[in-house]
Amino acid sequence: MGKIIVSVTALLSLLALGACSSDDPAAPGGGSPGDGVAYTIPPFEVVRHGIALYDVWTDGETTITVGSNSRAFVQTAAGRFILPVSEQHRVRLTGVSSTGAGQVYITGARMADFNPDSPPIVRFEDGLRYTESVDVVADGTSIWCGSRTTTYLTVGRELWRRANGAWELDHDFVTPCYGFYHGGGANLYVATAEGLFAFESLIWEKAYDATSLDGCWAVGGLDEDQVLTVDGEDVIVRDGGIAFELAYHAGAVLHDVAWAAEGWAVAVGEDGTVAMHDGVNWSRIQVDFAGPLMAVAAWKDGGQSRALAVGLDGAEYRYADGDWTGSYLPDGHWQDIAGDGQGNLYGIFTHELEGGAEETILYTYDGSDWDRVAAPEGLVLGHMHCRDAESIWGIGRANNENWAARFNGATWQTYWVSSVDTVNDIWVADDGQAHVACDHGTVYVNLVPEIAASPERNLYGIWGVGATDVFAVGESGTIARKQGAVWAAMASGTDEHLRAVHGAGADHVVAVGDNGTVLRLAAGAWTALDPGLDEDLDEVWTDGAQNIWVGASRDDLVAHFDGSGWETYRMRLLDPGPRAVWSDGQEVWVSAGSALLRYAEPPSFAAILGTR
Repeated sequence: MGKIIVSVTALLSLLALGACSSDDPAAPGGGSPGDGVAYTIPPFEVVRHGIALYDVWTDGETTITVGSNSRAFVQTAAGRFILPVSEQHRVRLTGVSSTGAGQVYITGARMADFNPDSPPIVRFEDGLRYTESVDVVADGTSIWCGSRTTTYLTVGRELWRRANGAWELDHDFVTPCYGFYHGGGANLYVATAEGLFAFESLIWEKAYDATSLDGCWAVGGLDEDQVLTVDGEDVIVRDGGIAFELAYHAGAVLHDVAWAAEGWAVAVGEDGTVAMHDGVNWSRIQVDFAGPLMAVAAWKDGGQSRALAVGLDGAEYRYADGDWTGSYLPDGHWQDIAGDGQGNLYGIFTHELEGGAEETILYTYDGSDWDRVAAPEGLVLGHMHCRDAESIWGIGRANNENWAARFNGATWQTYWVSSVDTVNDIWVADDGQAHVACDHGTVYVNLVPEIAASPERNLYGIWGVGATDVFAVGESGTIARKQGAVWAAMASGTDEHLRAVHGAGADHVVAVGDNGTVLRLAAGAWTALDPGLDEDLDEVWTDGAQNIWVGASRDDLVAHFDGSGWETYRMRLLDPGPRAVWSDGQEVWVSAGSALLRYAEPPSFAAILGTR
């Protein structure tokens, strides 16, 4: 067992380096530890997502997960909501911890525009957010806070400690650090590429030599004498003795481990691997996810074993009552969403395959369970329209041809539309007639082309009151209305490209477009509304003059008009932004990137993350 004879007390006195907090997330210092800023939780529950998750913390009631592109979520009985770690940066978050009494710490990769030489450290405390840093040219990997006065951070080869409001270097290891565990008292354990180090009796000792090329990725335990780590595909345990011993060979590389009680330990890793210990034996299962599970938290609830494992593609799997249940979304994004007004939601999801190819998946959601339906082979669908559960339409392209497709609840039927006119939007009348807005001023009605706009402007959006009263919008302020069998131009009063249209009847129709354009039809004439935006709007839904929702997919923006004023929500989180906004008049749904959101007021996170 190798030793590094260095006193932590001596290190702290010689190498103490303070860090500053700031009320500017982009400024590395310059403030004082008291410079916290208020943050806003966007009022959208994250119902489903495919965002890569790298760490999880939970106390059994509140759960915090962190992942790619500065994404962090906090979940309670009220639902899962976005925790805004940063409103300006996009970095991979790899560590989260909480005291369970009002303090949350998050760390991750370095922010180039924050401080190129430092990893981010974000602290939530008493309803405020603080941004801190340490002077290390490396990425943060893990963070642990045991109390309001003691927090540890592993970054690069170093272990840092925050005490009395300042970060201080605790120890510099030879190889990169991956995980940290505080065994109680003065006992610390750090998992590194070389093996597991333990700080005991004021001395750092190598407690275990890693045998795999991966090293020890994680460490956990119950106390200073009951500790386990993962070494490649192996679980290594010290249970009351001095030496660490092989406890289980999982057959897959393991990324994280948690030891919650004498009879309950869990490790997770590649290929959806879960290794569990019941107090007597280890066993292995694979959840229905072929990718890597990156982190796991385990706990006891009334004597019952519980766990939550997270990973790439938004994988989240929970253990309860002897079973693992969960789901994931493959790489991709939502294209469109719609409902049937009977409590069922439907979404078109584009899955990005290796080599740049794509496939479309139709997801159905009845409020509790998800079903996955493959789209017609080779057809990548874009916009959709749902008349009812047996009439779900989509449009898309395959082999440079433009198609429409209808799902009847069991099978798909495809319809060739055109080789020339690109399909841009679809709306289906109550008599079943499908209207497809296309380029060159063309609308296909039941696959028969009609010239709706002349000169031949591209048409981007379509909606109708009924089969004999239809609106199409498009280039340079084009609005065409079909009444009976005749299309006629309407004066829009704008030259901006119009991207979408929706309404609640012949006397209330709303069109949106570039540079924040919002037009409303009332009393037969189009008038402009001013949302105070300059983004290009390409989504709209409304059921009356006091309820208008608009979205900008390229700017991650959703805005709502209640008849007297606009409320704008900039989540600065999801990429691409909102591709669809849909409502049944009660619940409002937004699809953005790989996340499916439902409008809901979040609970008081100042209370949840504040002093308990």
